Amino acid sequence: GGGGGDNPHQKLKANKILRLLERTLLIGGSIDAEALCVKSGEWVWRLHVEVSLLDDGGNAVDACALAAVAALRHFRLPEVRIGGGDGDGNGNGDGNGDAPETTTIIHSDDREPSPLPLHHTPLTSTFALFSDESGESVAVSSLLDPSDREELACNGLLT
Repeated sequence: GGGGGDNPHQKLKANKILRLLERTLLIGGSIDAEALCVKSGEWVWRLHVEVSLLDDGGNAVDACALAAVAALRHFRLPEVRIGGGDGDGNGNGDGNGDAPETTTIIHSDDREPSPLPLHHTPLTSTFALFSDESGESVAVSSLLDPSDREELACNGLLT
């Protein structure tokens, strides 16, 4: 994870965005991990969110987080049918349960896929922090949604 080509600055920014997405979506608990479980201990849906940043005019972190959340809100999980109709769960109809179960992903034309259950919709806001250059006070000014030039001129960023 974390692309960015050979430019160390791009790699650093890509890793920063990756860490923020992990903290926001996974550790923050917005994704219902149990809803991704098809059969406990055996089958689980694996989600892969890929964000491509085409142009960085500033505040790329917030834009990527918003894009990832929008993609997860739009995503639909297809229904999965496991087993057969004989009650033993192996799908072969003999009732003794020694054959493997069959797993079928139901096509979206046959059954409407369900939305991915999210506990909440995380949104990020980035502030550029500027200190008093005269050194006379410890006051800090903040600027919401900084541009690329403001990010370069600031003393720190807070997301």
